Amino acid sequence: MTTPSEKDRLLALTISPATSPSLIKEALNILEGQVSSEKPQEWLDERGAMKYAGGIGRSCLWGWRTKNNLPSFKVNGRRLFRATDIDAFIIEQAGGDK
Repeated sequence: MTTPSEKDRLLALTISPATSPSLIKEALNILEGQVSSEKPQEWLDERGAMKYAGGIGRSCLWGWRTKNNLPSFKVNGRRLFRATDIDAFIIEQAGGDK
């Protein structure tokens, strides 16, 4: 059983004035067990890749691509990333599967 102070600590850590309404809704869905079982798309465009990688910025994504060799593919003028490549890249950068 949680104490009131634990509940307050959790709220303070998860919600700030800058927290977007969509993030709040997503967190509520997770906490209420309403998580979608949909697998993310295998191929992600630039925006999708930034969101998938945790909301990183465009310059961070491009740095990963150009300096750290995150694989990407150009198809019909669009830069595409594989979700599995992003997962592997993040795990590798963190020092392995933890």
